[in-house]
Amino acid sequence: MSPASPKEPPLHPSEAEGYAKWLAKARYDADRITRRLVSKGIDEIHAREAANKAVLLNCKKERTAALLHVALGTAIFAVGAVITIRSYLRSGETGGSYWLFYGPILVGLCEFIYGLVRLHDASKLSRPQTKAFEDK
Repeated sequence: MSPASPKEPPLHPSEAEGYAKWLAKARYDADRITRRLVSKGIDEIHAREAANKAVLLNCKKERTAALLHVALGTAIFAVGAVITIRSYLRSGETGGSYWLFYGPILVGLCEFIYGLVRLHDASKLSRPQTKAFEDK
């Protein structure tokens, strides 16, 4: 007969926000975070507040990161396109040949698309809950 596993101590209220942020980063929605916090011994009101705050913060961080990728992709693409166009415009002076900077153009395009996909995913992240938590 194996000894019973020790019961996990309840979560201290000061640790609730950190735990909620960790769960939000793992893409838990506000309802699920609230249920986890309540199961850890946090009262429903504080659990809902911590979950909503964590989800909002995570949505903002995801959106900011996505916009950064979009901006970076745009800048890299623009550099490649400008250098290619300048090379093409000067091709008459150099005997008709020019440089095609397809590396920065493709990398910038991929980074831009990646940012748009992340922005779309960030918009699908859970929004804070507005109704009262109910045990199911």
